[in-house]
Amino acid sequence: MIKYQNIIQRDGMKSFIIGIGTELVRGFIIDTNGNYIARFLNSLGVDVLGIVNVGDDRSMLRKSLDFAYNNSDVIITTGGLGPTNDDITRECISEFANVEFVFSEEILEEIKSKFIAVHKEMPFSNKKQALIPKDGIVIKNRVGSAPGFIVNKNTKPIISLPGVPVEMAEMLENEVKSYIIGLLSDKNEKEFIVRVLGMPESKVDEIVNETFKGKRYGTIADYGIVDVIFYIKHEDYDREVEFIKETLSKKLLEEGTNPTIIFLKERDDISMNLRDAFLGKNLTLSVAESMTGGYLSQIITKAPNASKYFLGGIVSYSEVAKERTLNIKREDISKHFATSLEITKEMAENSSRIFGSDVSVAITGIAGPETDSSGKEIGTTFISIFSRKDNLTIVKEFKLAGNREKIRFSASMKAISMLMEFLDKGY
Repeated sequence: MIKYQNIIQRDGMKSFIIGIGTELVRGFIIDTNGNYIARFLNSLGVDVLGIVNVGDDRSMLRKSLDFAYNNSDVIITTGGLGPTNDDITRECISEFANVEFVFSEEILEEIKSKFIAVHKEMPFSNKKQALIPKDGIVIKNRVGSAPGFIVNKNTKPIISLPGVPVEMAEMLENEVKSYIIGLLSDKNEKEFIVRVLGMPESKVDEIVNETFKGKRYGTIADYGIVDVIFYIKHEDYDREVEFIKETLSKKLLEEGTNPTIIFLKERDDISMNLRDAFLGKNLTLSVAESMTGGYLSQIITKAPNASKYFLGGIVSYSEVAKERTLNIKREDISKHFATSLEITKEMAENSSRIFGSDVSVAITGIAGPETDSSGKEIGTTFISIFSRKDNLTIVKEFKLAGNREKIRFSASMKAISMLMEFLDKGY
């Protein structure tokens, strides 16, 4: 959920995105691929000059390719790689880039195996998808049947991906990303990322802009997370990274909001940052959620191998659930209310005992649209962290703004920020 972008682009790396398919220009489906690819490219510091959709029309596709080629350094297309007659991407790019496509028995067998896996016979028309560029890179499709490919027209790459969003995204993240980074490496630059949790993106951008005038950087912000991406020449990298770490950390902490700061060499998901932090300290985690309804656990388990540190979670949404699953006493709930510092503290402590985790985190709050029996205002949130080793419990209260979903998401991100800070301080 990108909320704000302020990308300061690097020289010489410009891209153009072409979505191919009559269903797009007739309004039958929305081009979510273009949006996804644009965000992906911007996160790498690649300028997106434009996104265009064309139907299954050779003349219009050729004109779009001409325009993209004359105005950008890299072209990404989606769609038109299917088995039917109106899937024209291969033929048009073959002609446009003067690249021969040849039949691959290996690719055909891979396509057949996917049909066999679901107990179906491959239609004859799918053989068309085994046509690959003779001089180019084949991008294997781990999800569907149509492989993607990369060809060059002179020195400019054209990257063609399937139109099915899940197939496109998988190829983009697992294959195309490393290729694009390779292109950027040719520009003699590397990226360094400062991830900030717990400070508004407008304030982060203001501080970075004032502190690093003249440096190439970009900011990408999701709710609760701000990534500042610096682009640094190879020969200056180590020196610049140390300067950025020292200077920016000091400036951010001077603001008094005590943000969590994470330094990265590539833009990983926050779930991976949390996983690496716990595994690095050989600690385990459990979760007790109320208001967030499993949202925090969902974020945590996005990371591969999360099970190596995350033991489990309990969604105790009702007062009865808190009693039965987390052993919270009825008299405590009656005395303090379910949404309170005291109950959140008990939830974290009992979660650790139930799962046997080293660390536990608990969340209660009021997401709206109505308050609960306590009468506290909407957005009131309590987050507690318990450390079994230190027998230490930390509880904080937050006032979160926004609609129900934003409050739930923001609470989850606050919990992650507290966990990162907790680990960073060496508890």
